[in-house]
Amino acid sequence: MFRRILIISLLLFQFLMSQTFEVTLSDNVIGLNDSFEITFVLNDKGSSFTPPSFSEDFYVLSGPSRSSSTRIINGSMSQESSYKYVLRPKKVGVFTILPANIKVKGKTIGTRPITIQVNKASKSKQSDTPYAIASKKIHLDVRSNKTTCFIGEPIVLTYTIYFNLNIANLNPKKIEYNGFWTESIDVKTNTKQSRYNGQPYNSAVIKQIVLIPQTKGRQAIPPLDVDLVASIPTDKRDFFGLPTTQNIDFNVVSNSISINVLDVPESGKPKDFSGAVGQFDLDVILSNDSINVNESTSLKIIVSGKGNLNLLTTPQIVLNNDLEVYDPKSQDLIRVNQKGISGKKIEEYLIVPRFKGDYYIDPVEFSFFDTQKKQYVTLRVDEINLNVSSSKFSSDDSSFQSNFQKEQIDVINDDIKFIKTKYKNQNLKYKFHKSTLFIILLILPLVFVFFVILIKLDIITLDGLFPLDVIKEVSNKLEFSKTLLKEQKIGQFHTSLIEVLFYYLQNKLNMKKGELTADNISQRLLSNGVDKSYVNEYLKLLDSLQSYKYSLS
Repeated sequence: MFRRILIISLLLFQFLMSQTFEVTLSDNVIGLNDSFEITFVLNDKGSSFTPPSFSEDFYVLSGPSRSSSTRIINGSMSQESSYKYVLRPKKVGVFTILPANIKVKGKTIGTRPITIQVNKASKSKQSDTPYAIASKKIHLDVRSNKTTCFIGEPIVLTYTIYFNLNIANLNPKKIEYNGFWTESIDVKTNTKQSRYNGQPYNSAVIKQIVLIPQTKGRQAIPPLDVDLVASIPTDKRDFFGLPTTQNIDFNVVSNSISINVLDVPESGKPKDFSGAVGQFDLDVILSNDSINVNESTSLKIIVSGKGNLNLLTTPQIVLNNDLEVYDPKSQDLIRVNQKGISGKKIEEYLIVPRFKGDYYIDPVEFSFFDTQKKQYVTLRVDEINLNVSSSKFSSDDSSFQSNFQKEQIDVINDDIKFIKTKYKNQNLKYKFHKSTLFIILLILPLVFVFFVILIKLDIITLDGLFPLDVIKEVSNKLEFSKTLLKEQKIGQFHTSLIEVLFYYLQNKLNMKKGELTADNISQRLLSNGVDKSYVNEYLKLLDSLQSYKYSLS
């Protein structure tokens, strides 16, 4: 009985002794810029290895590197597994590395916690390890063009790597710049000779980025981690007697910097200040200040200069209700480089007056904080006059407002025209789409539909109930339209047809010219019992005529 207990105890002791999981350090006292190895060793076969978290106090230069071995001594087999990391400390102090865990035969076992002391000075005895050599020969430095700035003021960060070893496969890790709006700069990586801490190095700019601070206070810029492959010289020589190198995976980390961000002053802040910071100019350009009714002109508002252009908004304009304004077309011509952000923002409005008269575009103001003068600046462009005359083929009675669908517009030099579809044979002198035959073939179906709809709407009657003076006026207008067509004044021709449609409707429904909008027309016709399909056809016809007018201009 005693012998059986002894055998079981010995077997249990052997089983427990066979499952050891240890941790070792290459050195437990190191310098701030030194690297060290931490190895977790299991004298058995395990699975589901879980390392401790290193990220708070250490940079992981490489790992885990896993190795295993099997030995048979005197017929007895033993196994060993190891997991190795190369680390570098982030700061000075005494740190405790928590246990790693692993599963062995269904049970989870762990290492003991281990402490390491990090001093400011480096230890010279580490100089012969590959990672220590790489740490001394490869450095990553970040510099900011400004250490103090205002909210909204762009700053430029430049990351430069210094090296005296062959390096390759650089892979910068992503950084979250909390509290900043960011814009990357395209960088051409060129190597040049430089000095770092007074010593000669090869150097290359690997990253540049523009940051625009959004919150005040001292803002920390997190360090940049870059994974790379470094070639470390060895004492060995190859078959031909040439020195050999050892390639290692290495992680280099930049220094940490901080930016002092100041709030823009409250004193003297204009009411219309919207966050623009930098140096800017304001221009308001009207392409044509004297036009006829139903012709178009464009108004450009241009903010140009240097600063947070991509975040600012251009000033809004206020126009008379008698001016039909299309949705503005925005254009950003912005450059982002090592000097910051510069360029211009353009808002372009297409304006079509529906009534004759003199119109005034209110003064336009734009306020910003000038970082050089450290004060607010308000730019102002005085009011602009737009003179609108009656065209020879329109009259006050036939003037109208239009709220119909607007087609996309394109800017060609200073004129605004509707986009035209390109065709392959552009060098032909004869252009069928501008020929009289094409126009007649295009317009005749519209005119036919026009009169069909008028009859359906009971606007033209076959029994002569409609006033003869109105019929006569329509006849005159159509005759004038015919003359315009012969003279190939296509835009004016379409306008005259549109006015005929409105003239009929205005007299039939006793509507004032200011009431002739798409919504009013639709409501009035439907309330008079006109079928909805005829109303839609009528509005579609008006929209088509307007589209043709601009597309053929």
